[in-house]
Amino acid sequence: MIDQFGRTIDYMRISITDKCNLRCQYCMPGNIIQKEEENYLSYDEMIRVCNIASQLGIRTFKITGGEPFFRKGSISFMKELKALPETKEVTLTTNGILLKRNLEELCAAELDAINISLDTLDAQFYKTITGNCQADLLDVVNSIIELRKRGQRIKINTVILEHTLEEVESLIQFAEQYGIDLRFIEIMPVGAGADYKLVKSSELLEKIKEQHKSLRPYQKKIGNGPARYCEADDIKCKIGIIDAVSNCFCGSCSRIRLTSKGELKPCLAYKEGVDLKSLLKAGISDKELKEIMRETIYKKPKAHNFHHGQVYETRNMNQIGG
Repeated sequence: MIDQFGRTIDYMRISITDKCNLRCQYCMPGNIIQKEEENYLSYDEMIRVCNIASQLGIRTFKITGGEPFFRKGSISFMKELKALPETKEVTLTTNGILLKRNLEELCAAELDAINISLDTLDAQFYKTITGNCQADLLDVVNSIIELRKRGQRIKINTVILEHTLEEVESLIQFAEQYGIDLRFIEIMPVGAGADYKLVKSSELLEKIKEQHKSLRPYQKKIGNGPARYCEADDIKCKIGIIDAVSNCFCGSCSRIRLTSKGELKPCLAYKEGVDLKSLLKAGISDKELKEIMRETIYKKPKAHNFHHGQVYETRNMNQIGG
């Protein structure tokens, strides 16, 4: 599928729930009102949308939330999505808290990759960042180690914040020990994230270079996302940077989003989208749905305006799909 600016759109992020067991302040603070499950797009409806999306050339899918494991049947849905004839890859983003109880079923699903959000390896600091005094960092770490033992491809996602810069080296050493690529993400000025100061990727890279002086760009592409990777002589893991704010890469964006409420959203930065759930409930045909999706994708905006301080999307990331 080619949009109005000539970009190939072949990647869909699917939020299956807005609920989460953590309250990270930059994502979904404790006062967030979450939807009841009956307001979600059903799994059957999601499969129908994904099947049509695959006909438009979208064959790589990322499952997100909220926390995906918070919704019952999530792994069965991932397996069904992976079994669609045109699906190329199905990957998952999770905070890792519920990995332990879902480990066997998840491994049996044979997902292509799992991204785990982790901003620190300090247990007390982890409780502070996540806003959950019951959150057990050790469960997350042990689940990561177990998945790596089983050969699962994993990436760690870390949000770049002022108070997490000191955590960088310990995360690099952990990633190095277990053969995990590590990605650092600039905070998006969307929802609760708009209240945080932007720490630019350039500042992070300078911090990393203090310990790894040979840090340099890695020339090969890794994964389906926008991350640009670095390598260094003294570490084997690759370090990714996703800096959509300070280094706009909208010209090569290949993604759209499907929210848990059933909205097809062509760009994270804008409110505009189409309510597929209402159309599905009204009995729209596959042919009509395909044309509406095609038109929505084709009209994907050229770029965000974060660098000009213009933010049109006011919902939190859990409502959009993190």
